[in-house]
Amino acid sequence: MTVPLLGPQAVAPVVVASRNAVKINAISAALRQAFPGVRHAVVSADSASGVPDQPFGDAQTLEGAYNRIASVAALPQHRGSLLCAIEGGIGWAASPPASAAAALAALAPQDTWQQQQQQQQQQQRRQLECFAWCVVRAPGGACSHARSASFALPPAIAEIILEQGMELGAADVAVFGRVKSGQGIGTIGQLTGSLITRTSYYEHVALMALVPLLNPGLYPGFAAPAPAAPGTAGQEASGGS
Repeated sequence: MTVPLLGPQAVAPVVVASRNAVKINAISAALRQAFPGVRHAVVSADSASGVPDQPFGDAQTLEGAYNRIASVAALPQHRGSLLCAIEGGIGWAASPPASAAAALAALAPQDTWQQQQQQQQQQQRRQLECFAWCVVRAPGGACSHARSASFALPPAIAEIILEQGMELGAADVAVFGRVKSGQGIGTIGQLTGSLITRTSYYEHVALMALVPLLNPGLYPGFAAPAPAAPGTAGQEASGGS
């Protein structure tokens, strides 16, 4: 593995296209893991996704992340910085292969099999999953993106989103009775008992998006963040998306 040529005292400017503390902290943690010998001056910036507040499907979610990068890249003060954006989305979950599902169902007692068939048919029509996309833009302009793992949303949350048009965060509050779910452990944290939090979930996808920067010799166009003047300080602001 080729590691970017940055000295131990280098300061790499990084811009997170969000004011959301969870996203900022996740990207900061990913950078510390990926480049332990580099000091990162992380700042946050307002950005526009250009997609609905609750993106639906991979294409729309990825578009939102790229739009955030583009809105930040257009500002002259961010030239020479590593730009990062994360966009969370939801979409239809994949259905199990019909042949495999039928084979498994056939192993159950007849009455149980019929119940399972009815339940599966109902769930498959309305099954939603949650995921995220991360986009990274190197100082030289090359971009990388990666998708997170996905997980199924509980039917109670999916029904609220589909029938009432709520965002995931609002549906989460309606089901779990929490406030500002997007700023805390998130839906994934609630469902896993904090085994995975929203921050660690985003941290993982950020690390995958950084793969070309970890291997610039294998990915043409990628270079390490250019060192800035010593003493540059990063700010981590909290707030919106």
